[in-house]
Amino acid sequence: MDQVAERVASGLGRPARYEGLPIDVLGDDEDMRAMFRWFATVPAYRADFDLTRHLVPDVRDVAAWVSGQGPARRS
Repeated sequence: MDQVAERVASGLGRPARYEGLPIDVLGDDEDMRAMFRWFATVPAYRADFDLTRHLVPDVRDVAAWVSGQGPARRS
């Protein structure tokens, strides 16, 4: 997540940081808690980027997505 924060900061041209939160902030939703426990388990989920690009050729990476998120681009 630190790498995501770095890409977000770079794309927006302002500081960004990742700050992990305790699972308790999710309340009593056991499905949500299970999902975030799974995300946090090392090795974490690993996407198949080649397959994703094959299925969705115009998929954007984090840097491309962030570049479209600036205030001037919002409706």
